[in-house]
Amino acid sequence: VPGIRVEVLVPSVTDDVNVLALVGERAALGGWYAAGLVAAASLALWQQYLIRSREPAACFRAFLNNNAVGLAIFCGIAADYLFPA
Repeated sequence: VPGIRVEVLVPSVTDDVNVLALVGERAALGGWYAAGLVAAASLALWQQYLIRSREPAACFRAFLNNNAVGLAIFCGIAADYLFPA
């Protein structure tokens, strides 16, 4: 949406991470999952930084980076099951 400022989008990232943290808590996932969430949140914030100027090429780079966010979450879940505390 033209005219939207980046500061408006950042709370969306924190909301998503909070929901995923609650899901992980309910599923009794531990530190590996939390590390995956930290990595995913960092990548999501990087995406916000990339799209700050709303240039199409930068937005496309951020879109392509979405796979890495999902991979970080998946690796956190997989590691938590493979290496239980």
